[in-house]
Amino acid sequence: MRQSGAVLFAGAASFVVAVGGSEVQAAIGSDAKYITPEVRQILALPEDKIDTGVAALTIAKEVYPKINVAAYSAQIDQLAMDAKRYIDWYGRHDPDSIIRALNTWYYRAYGVQYDKSPGNRESQDNYYLNRIVDTRKGMCITIPLLYMVIAQRLGYPVRAVFVPEHSFVRYVDPSLKEQNIELSAGAGYSSDEDYAYRLNINERGIASGAFLRTLTKRQYLASLLMQNALVFIKRGDVDRADWYLERAHKLDPKDIVVVKNLSTAYRMQSKRTQDPVVAASLKAKSIEYFWKTEDMGWTRDPDANIRREKR
Repeated sequence: MRQSGAVLFAGAASFVVAVGGSEVQAAIGSDAKYITPEVRQILALPEDKIDTGVAALTIAKEVYPKINVAAYSAQIDQLAMDAKRYIDWYGRHDPDSIIRALNTWYYRAYGVQYDKSPGNRESQDNYYLNRIVDTRKGMCITIPLLYMVIAQRLGYPVRAVFVPEHSFVRYVDPSLKEQNIELSAGAGYSSDEDYAYRLNINERGIASGAFLRTLTKRQYLASLLMQNALVFIKRGDVDRADWYLERAHKLDPKDIVVVKNLSTAYRMQSKRTQDPVVAASLKAKSIEYFWKTEDMGWTRDPDANIRREKR
C-alpha cells in the first residue's frame, strides 16, 4: 500500500514537514547533507545503467544503515539463478511461459507470502527490499518489487505499475497480450479495465499517467525516495524529508501520491508559521498541488465499486 494524504496510509503519523519555496530550492540545489554519495550516484544514472535492486538497497541503507548492499545483491543474484533453473526446467521461453514458470517458482519454490499479521500496514519492514529478502514476507509494494528485481536480473522486461493504494508489475512485450502480473494475491493476470473498475480509477487518472502507467526504472526511484521521506518524517528529520519528497517529484512529476503529499505538506506548514505572508504563500502552494491531484484524477475511494457490488 502506498502512503499519502494528511494522515498517511497504513495508519502512520500525520505528515508534517517544513516545506518552503526558497528553503526547498536551496535543499534541491545542495544535497550533500541529505543523501550519501552512493544515493547521489544512483540518482545520476541513465535508465539503461540502473539496477533496480541495487538502487532500492542503496536508498534503503539510509533507513537501515547496517545493510550490506553487495551481500544482499549477491543474494538476489542467487535467487535469479534459482529462478532461471526453474524456468529452464519448465522448458519453454516465450513470454507467457516465462511468466508462468517464474510465478510458480516465486510462490511455491521460493515461498513468498503476503504478510497478514496485525499491523502489517504500519510495519516499516513491509516497504523495503532488504526485509522481504530476509523474511520472504511482504505486501503490495515489496512483493512486486522483489519479483521485478529478480526478473530484471534475468533480462526480462518487467516494470512496475501503480494504481490507487496498490502496485503490480507488467511484462512489457508487444507479442504478449496479457502483460499485467498481479502478485499480491498469488500470481495471476488482471486487465487494465479490471484494475480501473476494482480500484475506482477515473478517466483522468489514466489519461494523466497517474495510474496504470508503465514506469521506467528512473521513475520508479521516485517511489523509493518518497518512502524514505515518510520514514524521516516519523523520525523528526523534516529537512531531509523535504529534500527527498521534492526530489521524488522531480524524478516523476506524474506520481500522484508524491503530489498529494506535497499538497498536504504545504498546507500543514501554512498553519505552523507565524508569518502571515509566508503562510499565504504556503497555502497557495498547497492549493496548487491539491488541484493538480484533482486534474490528474486522484481516487478518493478506491473501494467504492466493490463495496457497491456487495450491497
